[in-house]
Amino acid sequence: MIDTTTNTLAANIPVDGMPYAVAMGPLGARLYVANYDTNQASVIDTSTNAVVSTLPAGSGPTGAAVGPIGVPLYVTNVDANSVSVVNPFTRRTITTVSTGSGPSAIAIARHGTRGYVASIGDGTVSVMNLLNNTVIATVPTGRGPTAIAVQP
Repeated sequence: MIDTTTNTLAANIPVDGMPYAVAMGPLGARLYVANYDTNQASVIDTSTNAVVSTLPAGSGPTGAAVGPIGVPLYVTNVDANSVSVVNPFTRRTITTVSTGSGPSAIAIARHGTRGYVASIGDGTVSVMNLLNNTVIATVPTGRGPTAIAVQP
């Protein structure tokens, strides 16, 4: 963790596997870390800087995003061509959504009804309807998108 007031390292928090991406909950109380090697996401309590639980993900988690009310957690699974939709409170996978090849990152629109998944393998962005967890469009982007952002 970095202290943004002093721009110094505030804490080094060990997680299992290879941490690949992070997503902050909407109130800043929880930080989620996609761990590529263990096919899980670590949940960090930001008040104690400690891992408090782990959540299931698919094969090769490389991206994470949190819904606008803190539920659910979306994890891209680059090796499974999917997004895991996980309830962080019950620690259970709600569903798994098939995407383009090699999904590497996800961004959630502020209103929480759309998710955008960048897929490095086939050069696309999958547009997800988050109300029913389905892909409603696939947009070709060109070679290898590895990150994505949504304008508020």
